[in-house]
Amino acid sequence: MPQVGDKVIWNDCPAHLNSWQPFLIMDIQGTEAKLDVYQPMVPLAELSKIEN
Repeated sequence: MPQVGDKVIWNDCPAHLNSWQPFLIMDIQGTEAKLDVYQPMVPLAELSKIEN
């Protein structure tokens, strides 16, 4: 499960945001994460941690 500070790929990322990947998790609230450059919360289930 991704944690705060992890770099992640958003598996269901809208096409117009794909060039911003990977994202950095800034905060986690329940089952959703706040990403570094995207305002709305994203479901953790849609994120995959990448190795640095």
